Amino acid sequence: MKEIIYIILIFYSAFYKADTLTVNKNLLEKKDSLLFNYYYSKYTVFKKIKQFDSALIYRKCADSIEEVMLDQAIEKQTNIIETKYQSIKKDTEIKELQHENQLSTLENKRHKLFILFIVITSFLTALTLIFYIKRYREKKKSNNALLEKQNVIEHANNELSTYINLMKESIDYAAHIQQSILPGEQMLKNYFPNSFILNKPLEVVGGDFFWVHNSDSKKVTYIALADCTGHGVAGAFMTLLGDFIFNRIIERNVELKPSQFLQEVNATLFKGINSQYLQQIKSGMNVVLLKIDTEKKIIQYSGAKNYFFHAQSQNKIIEMPSTAYTLGYLENFEFTDYELKYEKNDFIYLCTDGYMDQKGGANKSKLMKSGFISILNKIKEQKIENQKQQLENEFNNYKETQKQIDDVFVIGIEL
Repeated sequence: MKEIIYIILIFYSAFYKADTLTVNKNLLEKKDSLLFNYYYSKYTVFKKIKQFDSALIYRKCADSIEEVMLDQAIEKQTNIIETKYQSIKKDTEIKELQHENQLSTLENKRHKLFILFIVITSFLTALTLIFYIKRYREKKKSNNALLEKQNVIEHANNELSTYINLMKESIDYAAHIQQSILPGEQMLKNYFPNSFILNKPLEVVGGDFFWVHNSDSKKVTYIALADCTGHGVAGAFMTLLGDFIFNRIIERNVELKPSQFLQEVNATLFKGINSQYLQQIKSGMNVVLLKIDTEKKIIQYSGAKNYFFHAQSQNKIIEMPSTAYTLGYLENFEFTDYELKYEKNDFIYLCTDGYMDQKGGANKSKLMKSGFISILNKIKEQKIENQKQQLENEFNNYKETQKQIDDVFVIGIEL
């Protein structure tokens, strides 16, 4: 019986052309996998018995079904991305309307840039997905045209170069947005002229940022240095979120203690990160926050894993205490306030863990906190304008040919 069916299939294939075998797309959506397996198995049978014309017919049918299957996958994924994008966009617009009467002109500009950053992030995600799916389809098609393989590869390389350039331009623009929203070194110098910022992000955009706010009386200044989970676009997104949260908290209450301030940041991050849309991100933030009273020469501070050092003239660097906790993981957490009295011309340094975690030296090991403190003791007697360059030189000399492994952010202030 099997031999009879086999002979009938050969007879049928010999008298019908490929253009007579059509594919019903509605049928494919239900039985696409079965049809593909069927045609591909026929192609294999005829190829083995060297019935190449018939084998070509079934191979073309199998390729047509496979192409429809890929189109369906792309369409479904595109719909998912569009739905997520529309949901995020709608949620952002609602929040913008709720705060419209309270925000100043500057805050409106920041909010719009924040929305634009989300759009760019979504665009990059969609662009990457479409690119890889398209490359996969082109690779599959190349198996049916071995003689044109060189042309396909050349075409793919040109497209890859185009997409890389496009993504680089988009990320560069995202960096411009981040720099426009976050405060820069000049803002710190407005309050502390003898100061510096050493900021070396791992990628074009980074996940470390600082925040500064001065009271109306000009006597009290808040300074925070934060290290957000992640690098690149993901880390940069968290820096904008962090800056947004810090500004909202200080607008509501300008007399908060550093510990109270961090508790509010922590609660806000916890609710946001564990929300319907962000619960899979698992992101957090390490922060050290200072409240400097320049009239009384007192610093109140509280920290969450980031580092704060104090140096008096002729004395060694002292590390100030901090809580070993990352903001955003527990809803209720009690932070501790500490107080430091300083003298004129004392130095303070704030830093994230990127400088200390850099690998290098003879053993290709991490610099560690002890190595960083040793460098601070070496440079603290220099003028503040020279310390930044010396810190960067020490970092590069230690790193040598090793790759940078994290965002690096150091703040130095002469009080």
